[in-house]
Amino acid sequence: MASTLNILCGICSEFYAARDNIYVTRCGHVFHQQCLFHWLRVSHTCPQCRDPCLRHRCHRIYLNFQPLDESTVTNSPPQLNNVYSGYDWLHIDHDMDAEMIKSFGLHYGTDDDGNDMYAARGYFNQDLIPAYYCPQKRGVYVPWGFKSHFLTSNIEILDISCDNAEYKWVPASEGNLPENALVSGHTAYSEPLYIARAEHEGKTLYGKLHRQYKMAYMPYGDVEVCNSQYEVLVRIPKTTDNPQ
Repeated sequence: MASTLNILCGICSEFYAARDNIYVTRCGHVFHQQCLFHWLRVSHTCPQCRDPCLRHRCHRIYLNFQPLDESTVTNSPPQLNNVYSGYDWLHIDHDMDAEMIKSFGLHYGTDDDGNDMYAARGYFNQDLIPAYYCPQKRGVYVPWGFKSHFLTSNIEILDISCDNAEYKWVPASEGNLPENALVSGHTAYSEPLYIARAEHEGKTLYGKLHRQYKMAYMPYGDVEVCNSQYEVLVRIPKTTDNPQ
């Protein structure tokens, strides 16, 4: 695999490398994350075309550094992603304040300290784990390996600002999954994970559903707790969600 592409970042004029975090603006221009976010601290415009541009509307992309395989290009069916579905997962920049996140995030409620909680996910030990984000704490809590882990980086928050779908909680149990459950993460082995919530000691906790183990897992204090009775977040799309 090549270590760099013959493509330059329009801000720093350095070639993109395989290790780089690369972001695209709403107008389609591509930059290093650190370059773009530094620019947007002083200007709410695209560095290239000067169209209006905000941090929470910029998204990470993954470039292919492998040589082009023409047989793959010609034989693979087209893949649709959630660009047309109205929701997105946005990288958290900690310069985003609570009011900005409130404008696009899916609000769960408040934690025991009165802090707002939003639907999010975090990368941990090669898993992409459903979680909740607290702007006041600038991090997410994820359940993994019998423990609760607090992450302050590699976090994405669910953006529903352009989504006309309905989000609701549907009860289920024993690994069962309601219709329209929103896939919100995956394990290191590509097993899907879903956003779930369940009761524990009289409190509603938010975490992940791993169907293989027939349990919802939630962070609670310093530990990971589980429950076979849970609710799953579902997204019920409108008929106009997927334009032809």
